[in-house]
Amino acid sequence: MRAFDLNLLRVFDAVMTCGSVTQAAEQLGMTAPAISQALSRLQEHIDESLFVRHGRGIAPTATAQALHEHVQGALQTLERGIEFNAQFNPADSSRHFRIASHADIDSRLIGPLQSIISAEAPYVTIEWVNDKLMDDERHNALRMRAVDLALTSTPFETTGFHDELLFKDELIVACRESHPRIGKKIGYEQFFSEPHTIWSSRRHNTWLLNSLTDQNLPPRRVAYECDSMSTLLLLTSLNDWLCVTSRWHYQYFGKALALRPFELPWPTRPIPVYLSWHTGRHHEPALQWLRGVLTRASQIAIRDAERANAQNA
Repeated sequence: MRAFDLNLLRVFDAVMTCGSVTQAAEQLGMTAPAISQALSRLQEHIDESLFVRHGRGIAPTATAQALHEHVQGALQTLERGIEFNAQFNPADSSRHFRIASHADIDSRLIGPLQSIISAEAPYVTIEWVNDKLMDDERHNALRMRAVDLALTSTPFETTGFHDELLFKDELIVACRESHPRIGKKIGYEQFFSEPHTIWSSRRHNTWLLNSLTDQNLPPRRVAYECDSMSTLLLLTSLNDWLCVTSRWHYQYFGKALALRPFELPWPTRPIPVYLSWHTGRHHEPALQWLRGVLTRASQIAIRDAERANAQNA
């Protein structure tokens, strides 16, 4: 028998239950074309027609109705099996979680998170999936259930998913202390006349900096682009370049790299970081526990950053 994707049955059940591709898409947090494609794949697999056109919508065939009786019962059995997870005990669980994130978010959270897990859940393991540089890539991994949770700078903003704001961080600009052209402050025109190191990850399909202001910013002179803020700061310390960075990253790397911080010469909103998860797993005890641990870890990270800021003042 050919390999079978069990997610096709979830889609089929949602369409049968909702009676509409559009409503099923909203329930599952998918697009209507993705639902239609999944139904086509299921029909090809069983070599039977499942739905026919009916007015502006679709109607199930007799085959679909018969199949749904079996599928619905099987899914309910699986859900009852998941409810067994209510016995989740972090102290003796060996659960493996996957979190889609970004290395620059991970660097802030992993330390306090691992401290909590080591003390409360020594056998639990976390896999940080940080090869997805864009927010929409992490959203898609969550939608496809390839990961348990996602950390992004943009909320999901679609039905079928939950978002929780973990923290915000301000942006500043830094240059090396010996920069020959930068005095006590950086003006608007000088900011855009200097070469920059630039974070390659995008937010809302544009540069991070541009997404956090209502102003129409001129293009920057890109000297070097990559997805690692620590690398950008290191290169900034070795060249006469500017680097827009989070205040948190500057607090941890700025002094060691002999950098000088400046406020951006226009109003800019802070960077938000959201924790996102699938609505269908909202009540899963293991994920409830992990979300709580991530929230606590972010609070510890915020306190540590405030403490470091006070010491550097």
